[in-house]
Amino acid sequence: MTRNNYYAISIALILTLLGVSLPHSTAASGGEDERPIKLYARAESGPIGRVVSYGAARIDGRLAEQDRLIWGGEVLQAPPNRSLHVALDSVGRVILKPGSLARFSVTSKRVDDSTVGSLLIASVVSGDMVIRLEQTAEAYVEAGGKAITSSRGASFQVGAGEGGPVIDTLSGTVTSGAQTPQGRYTIRPVGGRANVSVRLRKTREVQVQVTDENDRPVPDVPIIFTVGGSGAALGSGAATATVTTNALGIATTSVTGTATGASSVTATIAGTNTATTIGVTTAAAGILTGTTIGVIAAAVAAGTTAAVVVTQQNNDENNQITEARPPRITP
Repeated sequence: MTRNNYYAISIALILTLLGVSLPHSTAASGGEDERPIKLYARAESGPIGRVVSYGAARIDGRLAEQDRLIWGGEVLQAPPNRSLHVALDSVGRVILKPGSLARFSVTSKRVDDSTVGSLLIASVVSGDMVIRLEQTAEAYVEAGGKAITSSRGASFQVGAGEGGPVIDTLSGTVTSGAQTPQGRYTIRPVGGRANVSVRLRKTREVQVQVTDENDRPVPDVPIIFTVGGSGAALGSGAATATVTTNALGIATTSVTGTATGASSVTATIAGTNTATTIGVTTAAAGILTGTTIGVIAAAVAAGTTAAVVVTQQNNDENNQITEARPPRITP
């Protein structure tokens, strides 16, 4: 290739690149397909309402004061001895009965060509709640494995009963629809461990798995863990935690021993009454059993140099935790 040809090709490449990088007008020149492409972005962010009643209410397991804002997706728990009142912007008011747990979210829904209303999306984890909607708001609620819908401006009470949702319509129209997908799921402890042990002030994992009617793992299912009893707490220090199942259908949380004794961790599929409970036993750290002390004493008396293996006896497993060699005794 001659030098002149090289220069010519280089100039052509430069002009081509410039042509690609220069902005081109997208104004229409007569054809429908030549209109400018316009991208619209619409983001909604902000609180959806607030807690308006007194009492030891909890949001995602943490104590919440009156007028605490909620942003959507949190798990709200009413105090054990009184109801929890929640005001939702452009939706209405929700009253959680004592001890009840539920999750809320709000979105917009077009009523007609000129009116945009609100849609309350809720799931009852346990207990009952009363919903009083504004005239332009509707509700979609999952409870007891069923999907419940309401007309605009309806008022009703709904709860997660043993055999399905319990509904009491106060005004408007409320319909219990088909079974939700979560209602057909099964949840069980991983490995079949219905009981676990944890040392005082130590932490260990607790895992559950969600499967469908064909025993296949189900991902992306929200699981709500709650602790019963005073001997343990979730790793975050909260009484409840929400974890989404992974690709294997497994949700994992951690539990910490806070006091010796028996406790429990209950894992519930959000919006249903499908749950499993794992017993938790908290044992004091560093305590040797009488059997272990006897074995060590016998080994020392015999003057053996063989290793003595100390085994921790748990409810669900035998863990080899340490190896102790007795001293050599010389007469």
